[in-house]
Amino acid sequence: QLIGNEKIIVNQMQLAFADEIVTNGNQIVFQNQNNRIELKPAEFRLNDGRVEIAFVMEDEQIVDASLSVVNLNLTGLATALDLQLPIIGDLFAELALTTTGDRIESAGVVEILDGKFGDTSFDNLTFASDLKDNVLRIRELKIKDEQQGDAMLSGSAEIRRKDFGKLPFEIDPEGNTEFSGEFKNFQLDLLEEYFPEDISIDGVISGSLAISGIGKNPEMVFAFEIISPRYDKIYAEIISGSGRYTDKRFYFEDLIAYTKGGFYSGGGYLPIDLSISNLPNNRWLKDERISMQFSAVT
Repeated sequence: QLIGNEKIIVNQMQLAFADEIVTNGNQIVFQNQNNRIELKPAEFRLNDGRVEIAFVMEDEQIVDASLSVVNLNLTGLATALDLQLPIIGDLFAELALTTTGDRIESAGVVEILDGKFGDTSFDNLTFASDLKDNVLRIRELKIKDEQQGDAMLSGSAEIRRKDFGKLPFEIDPEGNTEFSGEFKNFQLDLLEEYFPEDISIDGVISGSLAISGIGKNPEMVFAFEIISPRYDKIYAEIISGSGRYTDKRFYFEDLIAYTKGGFYSGGGYLPIDLSISNLPNNRWLKDERISMQFSAVT
């Protein structure tokens, strides 16, 4: 139904995409008046999933928006839209966004059940965050899986606005950062992408870490224990230790390893760039030397 050139009302909608059908769950009302575009809360359904979306735009800028998702199967969504999604599973979400001039505020919770990210499967992925006063707060980032283990992260980072890219902001290189995390029986091979292409790792890690400093030069302290670790062609029964990261060097302290052949202890550092304000193609500093020392009792 078209009312003048200012309002569009859709009472019933049915769209077919591949083998999927999208329908509306309520009356859809779209208004355009005085450089103000508004979509009243509109519900869309895909199989057993439901999405409700609403927004207000003024002068081509979104000033208010909300999104609610209940039990939306991402595989069905990808099929309907002919997309390749990096993550699949059953999606639940509540998101809100407001803007005033250059200021952006948002808050939301995203949960994916029985999902898969690349080759990594998980039972539950939860991400809860908010953005206010140029500070991004991650209230909870948690991945849980009976087979892959658990990993949790929370904290905050100062951000700055940018005009290009997928997001309208980025982590401020000079801004403060503060994060803490825990691993519990987490499969170490899930971190393999951060190592050089010709190196592979494996094992089950438990431990904790804390990150502070600024975006371009963070500092970190950590402690860990790895069961059945493997680094490339090096195997052990247990490795434990603690350490810190500063000035682009990953220092290992109190490093202890038990193997079938004996007991090893030592420490040292690896050159690596763990800046969180930019994502270099290769974090390993190949032109810097590696320094590790060990003693053994066999």
